[in-house]
Amino acid sequence: MLKDNDLMPFGKHKGDRMEYVPAQHLLALYEGELFQEDNENHRLVKAYVIDNLQVLRMEVKKEQEELYRQKKHN
Repeated sequence: MLKDNDLMPFGKHKGDRMEYVPAQHLLALYEGELFQEDNENHRLVKAYVIDNLQVLRMEVKKEQEELYRQKKHN
């Protein structure tokens, strides 16, 4: 199972520590059902997302709220 300090094994953020892969990117992979079940790396990342789903969704919500506040003040 992947942990926060493990490296993203594929894609745009390959080699980045999981904790630094944008939450929105991980959720897009998960919600877009882009994981291939016969691919071990995909299964590992999917399990990481599922284990951290609540935190990832909270991070995205916080980012969206911050963007909204910035737009409102401009």
